[in-house]
Amino acid sequence: MKHLILAAALLGFTANTSLAQGSSWPAPPTATEVQTLKSDLLATKTSFAANITGNKKTKAEADAKSLMRMMSRHVVGTRYAAENSSTQRATLMQHMIELEAYYAAFQRKADNVMGNGADLVAAADDFYNHF
Repeated sequence: MKHLILAAALLGFTANTSLAQGSSWPAPPTATEVQTLKSDLLATKTSFAANITGNKKTKAEADAKSLMRMMSRHVVGTRYAAENSSTQRATLMQHMIELEAYYAAFQRKADNVMGNGADLVAAADDFYNHF
């Protein structure tokens, strides 16, 4: 939880500083980029589940890190989409908050990949299902 609060504070501070200097939000990811990220997330999630089942600790830990990176990219992309949308801003911000909660649930358990394997697979499934 502490990491999530710090990340949100840093993102808010960075965003406010950049916007105060006259910058605008970066363009949101294109539909192709989002679809590529979703298919990469599915492939990594499948590999992660197989590595957990097969007791391949090193590969499972690498997959967990990749999943966290991809989840983070999607949360940030959703934020950019919200900031660049005048009509769907509230809906996209709510979706981003939900995604952050799924990401945080995954991240909390990622310290012990093999011990929390089933919970991590379930958390990755939750994130993917709300992509």
